[in-house]
Amino acid sequence: MAETFGCSYRCVNFDEIYKKCQGIAKENYKIEPKFSEEGGSQRMDLALQNIQARTRMVLSYFLASLELEIRNISGFLLVLGSVNLDETLRGYYTKYDCSASDVNPIGSFSKYRLR
Repeated sequence: MAETFGCSYRCVNFDEIYKKCQGIAKENYKIEPKFSEEGGSQRMDLALQNIQARTRMVLSYFLASLELEIRNISGFLLVLGSVNLDETLRGYYTKYDCSASDVNPIGSFSKYRLR
C-alpha cells in the first residue's frame, strides 16, 4: 500500500527493547513477566502486550524524525494511525498505540465499511 501512494516505510525489530523491559521487571519486582500461554497471568499478558504496542508508537515518531535527518530534508513527517471507528466506540484499542497518530485515515470507518 505504501508503494501505491509513494510513501516510505520500514520494518523494525524491537525485540531488544521488549527484552530490556522484561529485565527491568525482573530487577525491580523479582518476577519474570510471561504471556498467559507461557504460564503468566492475564495481567502479565496485558502488560507485555502494552510494551509492544507503546514501543511501536514511540519508535514511529522517533524514526519519522530521523528519516528527515537521513534524507537531509526540512519539515516534519506525519505518523498515520490505524484504529477504526468500531474500536474507538467500544474502547477496544490500546492507548498510545494505533490510536496515537497525527492523522488517522480510517478513524471514521467501521470494520464492515473497511472490508
